[in-house]
Amino acid sequence: MKKQIRKAFLVSVLIFLAGVSVLQAPFSPVGFSGGSIAAAADEKAVPPFLQLINKRLANYFYKLGVELAHNVDKISELGLNSPESRTVIDGIMKKHSFIANCSIVDASGRLIAIVPAEYKGHEGKDISAQAHFIKLKQNKKPVLSGLFEAVEGFKAIALHYPITDKRSEMIGSISILMRPEIVFHEILSPLVAGAPVTLLLVQTDGVMLFGRSPEEIGANIFDKKLFGHVKNFEDVAGLMKSSEAGASEIIVASAAPSGSLKGEVAAASADARRAVYWVTCGLLDTKWRLIMAPNTFIGVSETPANSDASEIEKGVESAAAALVNEPEFIAVVESGDKEKVRERLKSFYEGRAGIYCVQWIDASLVSRGGWPADRSFADYDFRQARVPRDNLFVESFNSGAVKSFVSPLIEGGTGKFYLYPVKKGDKQVGMLYYVILVK
Repeated sequence: MKKQIRKAFLVSVLIFLAGVSVLQAPFSPVGFSGGSIAAAADEKAVPPFLQLINKRLANYFYKLGVELAHNVDKISELGLNSPESRTVIDGIMKKHSFIANCSIVDASGRLIAIVPAEYKGHEGKDISAQAHFIKLKQNKKPVLSGLFEAVEGFKAIALHYPITDKRSEMIGSISILMRPEIVFHEILSPLVAGAPVTLLLVQTDGVMLFGRSPEEIGANIFDKKLFGHVKNFEDVAGLMKSSEAGASEIIVASAAPSGSLKGEVAAASADARRAVYWVTCGLLDTKWRLIMAPNTFIGVSETPANSDASEIEKGVESAAAALVNEPEFIAVVESGDKEKVRERLKSFYEGRAGIYCVQWIDASLVSRGGWPADRSFADYDFRQARVPRDNLFVESFNSGAVKSFVSPLIEGGTGKFYLYPVKKGDKQVGMLYYVILVK
């Protein structure tokens, strides 16, 4: 029975991971060239970056489940109430900063051992009425809960792993209690920090587990009162409910009604469209929706009609080459003055049609911003190689030469990247790069 439970857990995760195509999958370039993004219930329409985040999230919980699988046998042999079993769960607790507490639960649903010591007063409490424990007892398989109010007095998600005896009878479980504002911040925030996107993690019923601030946890994205500024709310919400992966666009009203979530998008002078993508992260019998929206609006920065794209590219290339050789520009890049560099990049951008964005990287290979701001990275370290494309930036920077390549944009769509080293004599003090969308 123990082997069957462990095998069922591992197989379910491996099947899920096999279904998450990351970067090698066919990629449909849905970008911001002015055309409407057709609503699509299709993972191929999802940017590779979101698929990558999905895989990282699944891997995180997979590793945690494997760790629990290795410890239930120890507790079964030591006994649920033994001091040695408390030492086992204490070891699990200390390995992971995001675990609020770790406990041993008997077959009736009574908490018989909890670490850390601050929660010891909850030992003896009954959790048998909690939905995830009922499911655990019915199926005798590992369970990952939805968001609930823990007996300890805070919102949590729980991972339960059954403990069986020599006769393969379930005698209890290990329970890990996690605060979503900590665990998902630890997993997801480093992946999207500085990127020009907004990321949400929600349950299939719309309850938020991760958003822009801890205060949003527990809010429901399907509550129209929170998203009253989205004019096609019902259509997009319906598609997200019914489809495990897809792409659509939201129509954002220029003025948000009272009660709407603030800061959802940059201020717009008129109704605007914004892309939105989602995938499903499934582990055990629990499914979450990962939702990503670029910070920019759709339908801006288009190449003018009837224009010669090749001539536009040549003009931008010559202007970029001239800019990186200007002593004044070299000086502000070397000094790291973000405001002055941004003003120069803004002038460069506004004087040339067809550019999606222009940005700069300092000598430590950190992207410090650009123009437009809502399409630019902020303090994004390319050396961390969050996505394979980042390695191209590192290689280009280290080469000290002008480079170009075509790659998916993190926020969706495809762009051609042009990279220009900024040098003071023989010393490279930074790099300028701009992007032109590939249709």
